[in-house]
Amino acid sequence: MRSSLERRTLIKALAGGSLFLLIGQGTKSYALQSSALIRPPGAESERHFLAACLRCGQCAQACPSKAIVIADIGKGAAMGSPYIIPRQQPCDISKWRFNSGCDLECITACPTAALVPVEKEDVVLGVAVIDQERCMTWFGHSCRACYTNCPFPKKGIVLNEHGKPVVDPEVCTGCGLCEYVCINDPPAVVVEQRR
Repeated sequence: MRSSLERRTLIKALAGGSLFLLIGQGTKSYALQSSALIRPPGAESERHFLAACLRCGQCAQACPSKAIVIADIGKGAAMGSPYIIPRQQPCDISKWRFNSGCDLECITACPTAALVPVEKEDVVLGVAVIDQERCMTWFGHSCRACYTNCPFPKKGIVLNEHGKPVVDPEVCTGCGLCEYVCINDPPAVVVEQRR
């Protein structure tokens, strides 16, 4: 009788510990997924953004290039929040940078302080990172898609002394045009959140 009771207690403790471990791993996974998302213009720290965002979707509706999408349940704690997938549709920096179309309607549509007003020239979404082990140019092939499509000609992405593309993180805004036009699949250049 006593050993049966001890066995049940042990099983309950193990089950509870396993559940706690799974929940902890899931939360960790959600946090990682959320921190990898490229947020719309005007978003500040991820923590501030998630706390202030109502998940109303008004920024996505207001985006003229339809670059903003809404996170699904697979994004965990970020579910319902807006983000950008540059490979599918970049934030069209050429429009808002040079006053021809987008006027940062996403920010003005936000009913909270999740997206704060910012001057167009100060918008930073992330930073492009080139994977030299995937980039065709780094293997001697001729491709300048990211370089020629960067909205900051000869500044955001420059060519080094060997003609290879290199991102200047001081100039790059993370608009995603380079990732969008990359002919590799998956792309050799991706936009990441700035740390």
